[in-house]
Amino acid sequence: MASTSGPTPNTTAFPVSQSSVPATLTTDLEKIDTDLLERNLEALIEPPANAFFTNWARTFECRPERVYAPRTPEQCRQIVELARRLGKSLHPVGVGHSPSDLGCTNGWLVRMEGVNGALQISAKNETANFRAGTTLHAVHAALMKNDPPLALRNLGSISDQTIAGLISTASHGSGVQYPVVSEDVVSLLLVLPLPGAPVVRVSRSQDPELFRASQCGLGATGLILEVEMRVEPSYRLKEVKEGRPVDEVLDNLDTIKGSAQHVRVWWYPEGGMVVARANRTYEPAQPVKSWWGEFLGFHVTQFLLFVSRYVRSFTPYVGKWAWNLAKAGGTTIDEGYRVFNFDCLVSLPHLSAASTVLSQAKADSQFPQYTSEYALPSSAAVPVLKALREYLADMRRDGLYPHFPVEIRWSGPDDIWWGEFLGFHVTQFFLFVSRYVRCFTPYVGKWAWNLAKAGGTTIDEGYRVFNFDCLYTSEYALPSSAAVPVLKALREYLADMRRDGLYPHFPVEIRWSGPDDIPMSPSYGRETCWIGIVQYRPYGLAVPYRKFQAGFAKICAEHGGRPHWAKEHDLGPKEIEAMYEKSGQWKDVVKRVDPEGVLRNEYIRRHFEGDAIPARLFKKRQ
Repeated sequence: MASTSGPTPNTTAFPVSQSSVPATLTTDLEKIDTDLLERNLEALIEPPANAFFTNWARTFECRPERVYAPRTPEQCRQIVELARRLGKSLHPVGVGHSPSDLGCTNGWLVRMEGVNGALQISAKNETANFRAGTTLHAVHAALMKNDPPLALRNLGSISDQTIAGLISTASHGSGVQYPVVSEDVVSLLLVLPLPGAPVVRVSRSQDPELFRASQCGLGATGLILEVEMRVEPSYRLKEVKEGRPVDEVLDNLDTIKGSAQHVRVWWYPEGGMVVARANRTYEPAQPVKSWWGEFLGFHVTQFLLFVSRYVRSFTPYVGKWAWNLAKAGGTTIDEGYRVFNFDCLVSLPHLSAASTVLSQAKADSQFPQYTSEYALPSSAAVPVLKALREYLADMRRDGLYPHFPVEIRWSGPDDIWWGEFLGFHVTQFFLFVSRYVRCFTPYVGKWAWNLAKAGGTTIDEGYRVFNFDCLYTSEYALPSSAAVPVLKALREYLADMRRDGLYPHFPVEIRWSGPDDIPMSPSYGRETCWIGIVQYRPYGLAVPYRKFQAGFAKICAEHGGRPHWAKEHDLGPKEIEAMYEKSGQWKDVVKRVDPEGVLRNEYIRRHFEGDAIPARLFKKRQ
C-alpha cells in the first residue's frame, strides 16, 4: 500500500458546477448579416507571414486557408457561425503540444491562446473555472496565488499545454488511484456549430452525453470556451527516485505500481530502470536547480544523440550515458505541480542533496522527440514491459537502437547549474553526435542511465514534480496486466533493431492511471499502464524513428493497447470501433452537435470517418 507522511488526496463527493452561460454569449447571431460578420472578424485574421501552424515537436505543419486569433468568447462564437455559413471546416488549437497532426487543417484554424485567464476560483466549492486558452503554467500560478492556495489533484508530465487541449485528448498523470485529468472536469462551456452558434454549459447533470463526449472530444464536439476543474488545497509532493535492475523491477511491477500515490518508471535500455515514487507531504520544500545537471543531461546528451544520428552504432553508448546520469536517483520535495512537471531529460540528484528540478523557462529548449504512448489495463503492465524488453533486444540485433527512458505511469533552493548542464546540454550534444555515428548511441544511453540511476528525493509543489517535458513520442495505453510482457517484447525488439544498425534513444516512460468512463478515453473501463517511447531530434535534426514506432505499435496492439490520441497512430474506424465500445455513441453526439461537419478536420475524417487522407499529408519535411 502507498504510504504518506502528509495530506491525503481529495476523495470527497464530486463538486457541482456553480457556473452558467454568461449573458454576453446569448445574443442572436442569426440576425447579423454574413458580410458584417466578415468585417467584425477581419482584424482577427493572421497575416500571411503568420498564417501557418507547426506542432511543438516540429514534425507536422500546415498552412490553413485562414488563421484566426480571437481574444474573447464572443469572437469565437462569431468565427464558428461564419465558418458554418460559408461551409468551411474549422479546428481550434492551443500551443500545439500534440506531436501528431491532430492540430493541423487546410481549412480555418482558430488559435485559442488569446482566450485565457482565470474566471472564478472557489476554495469553498473546490472548483476553479478557466478560459480555454489558459496554459497549465498559468493555472498553477493562479491557484497558488489564491487564499488559501489550491492545486489540481493530478497532472501529466508537462504544463505547457492549454487547459482545453489537456482534456481534449484525455491526458493523464500517473497513479493507480488517479484517472485521466479529464475526469476532474466539473463543467465545460461550449460553442456548438449549429445555426446562431449557441453556447451551452454541460456537466454530469447538464447534457451528460455531450459532457462525457467532450471530456475527450478531440476538438470535434464543440469549441471549448471555459473549463471548470475540481481542485483541492495546495500540497507538496515528496518524490524519491532510485535506480534498479530491469529484471528486479519487472518481477515486482505489480507491487511497485501501487507503492506510492504517484509512481512512474523510466527505463534506460542500455542500463536499468529508475523508479520514482511521490507522496503528499508536510515536509519543507527541497527543490534544486542545477546548471551542471542541465549541461550533462541536456547539452552533452543532445550532442551525443546528434553524433549517433550519423554513427548509429554509437546510440547504445548514449543510452548507457543517460542511464548512468539517471540511476543515482534522489529526493525532491516541492509543491505538487513542480514535482509532477519534469523538464530535463536527465537529472543529477547525486551531485547535491536533492534531485535537479529545472525551471519551466527551459521548457521550450528541450529535445524535439518522436514519441508514442499507449494506455493499457494496469494488470497488463508487467507482461507488456517484458515483451517490450524482448522487442528492444530484437531491435538492437537489427542495428536499431532505442532512445531513453521508457516512462511508466499509473492513471530557498540551491542554484547548482552543473546538473542541468550535464543532464540537458551535454546529453543533447551526445545525441547530436549519435545522429551521424549511430554506433555511439548505446554510449549515450549509458551516459543518461549513469546520470539517472543514483536516484534521489524531491519535495516540491505537486505540479513541478509531475511535469516531464517529453517531446516526440509514441505512447500506448495497455491493460495494466500487459505491461511486463510488452516491455519484455520491446526489449527483444530493440535488440533486433540494434543488429540492423538502428539504436533506440532513452528512456522508455512507464506510468499508470485508474479506470474512467469517458467514452473515447484510452483508459476507459480499465486500470491502465501507459508506455511511451522516444526518439530525440538533437538540435532539431531528424533521426530514424518510424521503424521503432511501427514495431512498438505492433507489440502494443497484440496486448490490447490503445494509442494516446495526441500521438501518431494508424487506427481507422473499424479498429476504433473494436477498441472503444462507446465510439458509436461518441459519433452520434458529434453528428448531433455538428451535423454539417464544421469541426471535423483531416485527423477526425481520416481516423473516424475513413476518408482517404494521407497520414503524412502535413508531415514536415526534414
